[in-house]
Amino acid sequence: MYQHNAITKKGTTMPVSASTPKIRIGINPISWSNDDLPALGGETPLSTALSEGKDIGYEGFELNGKFPKDAKGVGDVLRPYDLALVSGWYSSRLAQRSVAEEIEAITPHVQLLAENGASVLVYGEVADSIQGQRIPLVERPRFHSDAAWREYAEKLTELARFTLSRGVRLAYHHHMGAYVESPQDIDKLMALTGNEVGLLFDSGHCYMGGGEPLQVLSKHIERVCHVHFKDVRKPVV
Repeated sequence: MYQHNAITKKGTTMPVSASTPKIRIGINPISWSNDDLPALGGETPLSTALSEGKDIGYEGFELNGKFPKDAKGVGDVLRPYDLALVSGWYSSRLAQRSVAEEIEAITPHVQLLAENGASVLVYGEVADSIQGQRIPLVERPRFHSDAAWREYAEKLTELARFTLSRGVRLAYHHHMGAYVESPQDIDKLMALTGNEVGLLFDSGHCYMGGGEPLQVLSKHIERVCHVHFKDVRKPVV
């Protein structure tokens, strides 16, 4: 377990109280191999990532495409390294599907996570997403009316209520090229959804989406249940 004694920002120190949750530090295998770009580390076996990650000091791993697809297989892979399953990405199409359809689709993933002790699900809305496509970001999908936002938020809250009933909290990943990308999108989503919906705060996607990461994190800290710390190379941007 890992826990800061205090959080500092611009000279202000905020002591950590007894009720402050401890922070566990894990990693995603993307640091060794990239599912979206297989040429980057495609030859690196999962065992290399797990052994090196353990040696570095990470407590657990998120899933990637090199993990087994069944709950027992995932546990069998992690156990020899004494590593926990942190979470795993789920590609949702709730913007296009009904809640019932999404529950049916998400259930196997929720069960795999729960059976391996993971308490959060990395939720990515991929419906209409332009991720990985040679399309300008200005052409990303958007909800063009308050009614559309409300409908999506209500469906998402219902879905999150389901996953939570199975012991896994939905952690919504704001993402470049998707419906929820900008700080304004994050604000809207958090305002319209119930507390069942957790926020996955991603520093890299936040910055790329036009946000100031510390401001966004501080604003929504009560809903944050999972964090991806990334940096951004400004010359590339």
